Amino acid sequence: MPKLTKRDIVVSISNQTGMVQHQVFDVVQRTLDKITD
Repeated sequence: MPKLTKRDIVVSISNQTGMVQHQVFDVVQRTLDKITD
């Protein structure tokens, strides 16, 4: 199974929602930060 990267997640969400990738990246990063806290 291929690895799923953070970038893959950001691009996918950006394409599906129309949001700018840097905004999506910020949300994804904050979510992952909370998961690891």
